Order: sequence, then C-alpha cells, then structure tokens
Amino acid sequence: MKKIIQGILAATLIFSMGSCIHDSCVDLNCRQGASCIDDHCQCPTGYEGAECEILSKERVVGTWVGTSKCEGYPQETDSVEIFTWCNPNKVLMKIGMGNFSTNTFVGTAATPEVVFENFEDANVVISPYIRVDANQMQITIVSVNKVSKLRYVCEFEGRRIPGSNELAGYNDEKGPCN
Repeated sequence: MKKIIQGILAATLIFSMGSCIHDSCVDLNCRQGASCIDDHCQCPTGYEGAECEILSKERVVGTWVGTSKCEGYPQETDSVEIFTWCNPNKVLMKIGMGNFSTNTFVGTAATPEVVFENFEDANVVISPYIRVDANQMQITIVSVNKVSKLRYVCEFEGRRIPGSNELAGYNDEKGPCN
C-alpha cells in the first residue's frame, strides 16, 4: 500500500510539474512569415515588434527638424525629409545640411538604425548613417575627397514633426525599387 501511495504522489508531482511549463509561442501571432523561437518572433528584414507587426521604416519616415553642424561651419537650424521608398524596409532621405542639399540617399531601415548606400563619383565618397531613439534622430554624414583624402563630417540631431510620419512615397529619377 505504501508503494501505491508513493507511486500516486510521484505521478501527481510529475504531472503537476509538467503542466506548469508554458510555451509562449502558442500565445504569439507571429506575422509576415516570422517563426517563433525561444518565446520570441524572429522577424524578417524590415519588420519589428513583438509579433512583427511594425514596418521598421515607420520609425524614420517623416520630416525631422533640428540642428546640423559641419566641420568649419557654424551650427544651423536644419531639416531632413525621409520618404517611403520600397517595401518592406527601403527609405529615401533628402537632406539640406552642408554641401549635401542636392543629394538624395536610399537606405535600409532596421532596428535602431538606417544604413544608406554610399554616394560615389570620381571625386568623393559620401556615407550617411542614421540612428533613431523614439522621436530623436541622429545623422552622421562622412564625405571623403578621393584626391586629397580630406575627410569632412556633418552631424544632424533633431525631432520628428508630429503627424509628418505619413509622408507619401517619393518619386524621382531614381526609378523603380530594386
């Protein structure tokens, strides 16, 4: 009889311990084709959030105002516009600081940064980079003269204008998404 009681207690203990383990993946609704691994959705490129419900570029699209400072020039009030470009994670930036006002840059939005394609011609290489924390944006643009090897750095820090994050997609000579 003692062995029967011990067996029942052991079975009860094993069953109760097993039922306390909860698989969080059962409760998650991973979107965009994401899979749940270790209780978290593993979002595909261009998406973020607990269930991959947020487009990464939504954090950066809009008009940002703040100040820019370029080497050798005084700090000035400035603005940056970032438009949707391609889904799910491409954006296009138009910026007016320093000598970059005529350039647009195409970038890839990821958490918490945007990495842009370098602009390059026979004389210069320009490398922009963005980091976003909530509604605060920091941009660093490094320009290197290929001939003289001189390096020129501009920085922008600003906040998004409320409601500007619904800017339409941008169309210009850059052509279709690739």
